[in-house]
Amino acid sequence: MNAILADSDAALARAAQLARAGALADAAAVLADAVAAQPASVPAIVSLAALHQALGAPHAAFDVLVRALAHMPERAELHYAMAGVLRDVGDAGQAVAACDEALRLQPGWADAYNRLGQLHESAGRPLAALLNYDAAAAAAPAWHAPRHNQATMFARLGRRENAETALRASLALAPDFAPSHNDLASLLLTDGRYDEAWPHYEWRFGGAAPPKFPGSTAPVWNGEPLDGAVVMVWIEQGLGDHLQFARCVRAIGERGGRCWLQVPAPLFALYASLAGVERLVRHDETVEGYDWQIPLLSLARIAGAPHGDAIAPVPYLRAPPLVDAQREALAAHDDGTFKVGFVRASLRSHPAAARRDCPLDALLPLANVPGVRLYSLQFGEESGALAGTNAVDLGPVLGDFAQTAALVEAMDLIITVDTAMAHLAGALGRPTWLLVGEPADWRWQRERDDSPWYPSMRLFRQREPGEWGDAIARVAAALQALVVD
Repeated sequence: MNAILADSDAALARAAQLARAGALADAAAVLADAVAAQPASVPAIVSLAALHQALGAPHAAFDVLVRALAHMPERAELHYAMAGVLRDVGDAGQAVAACDEALRLQPGWADAYNRLGQLHESAGRPLAALLNYDAAAAAAPAWHAPRHNQATMFARLGRRENAETALRASLALAPDFAPSHNDLASLLLTDGRYDEAWPHYEWRFGGAAPPKFPGSTAPVWNGEPLDGAVVMVWIEQGLGDHLQFARCVRAIGERGGRCWLQVPAPLFALYASLAGVERLVRHDETVEGYDWQIPLLSLARIAGAPHGDAIAPVPYLRAPPLVDAQREALAAHDDGTFKVGFVRASLRSHPAAARRDCPLDALLPLANVPGVRLYSLQFGEESGALAGTNAVDLGPVLGDFAQTAALVEAMDLIITVDTAMAHLAGALGRPTWLLVGEPADWRWQRERDDSPWYPSMRLFRQREPGEWGDAIARVAAALQALVVD
């Protein structure tokens, strides 16, 4: 054994150096030697356990701590570390007990209160979590993390004013803490306080300013006068986001600039109709010759979205004519009934799919409204019509978003969940009824049944998370009234 590394302080320093270089296994080996030589070195034991966790070996971390606690049960740090390990192996109850023991041995320990709050939060006990975050904040008034965690629980409990206060307190203590900026942006956007929200939304990339386009040295545009300069607007987030914020490119022309817009492949043909763009750039195209750059959603702040003078009015996209296959598919079923296009699901891989998507059979009441025919505009893996009804599956003739837009224009009404279809129909200015899952995304705000983003849109919200029956019943009643009128 290296005599120097047998000294726990030297071993900790060496292990930290190795860990910073990414050599976690080597760092763990150094600390294992140190712990073998000095089994009472609590810092080395705790650090070794943390490295095992980082290496994806929580059971090895558990073994290290069990051995240490066998002869040092009075050390609060070991119980605190054990709480983290037990959490990682899925033993939440014992993790809480370990945190409680750490606090019994070291009363008023802010870190332990904070971890205990996290454990209660993960277990779905927001009030218990909040009490512990409160205790952590009281014990460490200069520490921002408990304030941020308080805000999360306040938001979950519907106490939005308290959540905002806690987020602002977190940022007063840690002005560069991106998660608090992001959560405050979401809260303000949900409340429709756009001018306040957009500066905080700039932290979505983890810093005060957005990153540059890969491989580019051009500066990030911040709204300066352009005098003919070219601004490259690059892709971020999903297709729905791109459709929603494409209206903001008008801000570049308003300031005397020329817009080059990077566009995802499925939207490329559709965007031929978007005004204010000098050049469409394919997502995989190498491009040079621009003077400024900006990620698409950062234009919202400069343009004053959704109501600023630099925002393109709806509709800001136009659909091309139907292609022959689409025209034939519609003609085969056109009996003069009211045509309702529907989309009930996003991609299965979408992180919000579980709360956004509506089961296919939940739409049956819509198919039973007299004088209505449903047309499925569902793309890909979730496509399909409603068995046993007069619904028509148009999935085979959807094509890209331009061709899909042509079908949207052919419908009398679009009914969709929160997916790219909502933004496509809204950008086209088509009558659209949006099925909003709970909790709703910030862009649909709270309680209101209209949208500041899309004047042709009406919102039907879940009243309970995961429960679509009531919302669909309200849609069916509204649809019947619309057809009768």
